[in-house]
Amino acid sequence: MPNVTVIVTTYNPMLNKALETINSIILQEEVKLQIIIADDCSSENYFDEYKEFFNKKGFEDYLLLESNENHGTIKNLLRCIEECKGKYIKMISPGDYLYGTKILRDWATYMEQNNLLMTVGDAFYYVREDREYRLIKEHAFPQAPEVLNQSNERKKKFYQLIYNDYWLGAATLIERATFEKYMNIVKNLAVYGEDNMYRIAACDGISRGYYPKQVIMYEADTGVSSLGDKGSKWHYILMDEWVKTNEYLLDRLDVDKRFLRKYEWFLSWKKQNFDIRSSKLNGKNPMKLIAGLIPLYVHIPELLFWSIRRVLFKRITSVNIDNDIVMKIFDV
Repeated sequence: MPNVTVIVTTYNPMLNKALETINSIILQEEVKLQIIIADDCSSENYFDEYKEFFNKKGFEDYLLLESNENHGTIKNLLRCIEECKGKYIKMISPGDYLYGTKILRDWATYMEQNNLLMTVGDAFYYVREDREYRLIKEHAFPQAPEVLNQSNERKKKFYQLIYNDYWLGAATLIERATFEKYMNIVKNLAVYGEDNMYRIAACDGISRGYYPKQVIMYEADTGVSSLGDKGSKWHYILMDEWVKTNEYLLDRLDVDKRFLRKYEWFLSWKKQNFDIRSSKLNGKNPMKLIAGLIPLYVHIPELLFWSIRRVLFKRITSVNIDNDIVMKIFDV
C-alpha cells in the first residue's frame, strides 16, 4: 500500500474545523497513514481534544508537536521532517478536507506509476457558516494543468514562471526527500509562503505533474493566502517573499539565454508598472499601462496569447460534489 504522512499545521485553529480535517484524513482507506499535528504556539493547541478524538476513532499512528514560540509556516513544517515516516507528504490546514476515502491511495499510486516527485490535483472551493457549506466557482489553479503532463520542460517553465500559472499548494502531494530539499531552500527566502518552493522546483525542472482528480475541499475565505488586499499586512508579507524568490530564481535558472532574458524582462516590466507589494498600479494612468503592454508583448508575444486564452477559456473550479462524502467528514 502507498505510504503517506499528512502534516496538519495549526495556529489558533477552530477546534471543530481541526477535528473535521483530521477526520477527513482518518477516513482514508488502503494506505499506510501517519498524521503529524504541528502547532505553532497557539494560545490553545487542543492536544487533549485531539488525543481523545484519535482514541475514539481507534487511530494510533499520530504525533503531536507543540512549540513554545511562533516560528511561521515554513519552520513549523521543517521541524516535522525528521518525524515523517511516509514516502509522500501531504500538507493540510484546519478547514481544508481530503475529498473521498481513497484519494491518498489513488494519488500516491499515480505518482509511483508515473515516477513523479510532486503533483497537484483539483480542489472544490467552499465557504461555510456553522455546519452549512456552500461551494463557489473560482479561478482554478493551474489554468493549464495539461501542460504539466507534457514532456516539453521549457514550456512547463514558461507556464509556471513567466505566465505565473501557479498551482494551489493545498492540493499538492510531494515525495518526502523532495519536500525536505525545497523546504530547506525556501526557508532562506520566506517565513510564511511555502508555496514559493513549487516555483523553485519548476526552475530546477524536477519530475512534476497534474493529477486529474478532485483531491480536497478548500476553504476559500480564510487563511493568510486567501486574504488578498483585504488582509494587507499578510498580503504585503507574502508578496515580499514572492519578489525575493523571483530574485533567487534569476540566479538559479539554468535555461537558454532567450528564456532567461524574457523572464528578467518580464519581472523588470512588472516592477516598473506595478506596486508589487499591493498588486496595484504604480500611480500610473491605466492608458499608459496599456501603452506599456505593447513592448511587453513585443518582447514576450506568448504572453498575449496566454492573456487571451485566460479570458476566453478560463478554467473554473467544479461545484459538483458528493454530499454524502462531506457529511462523513463533518461527522465528528
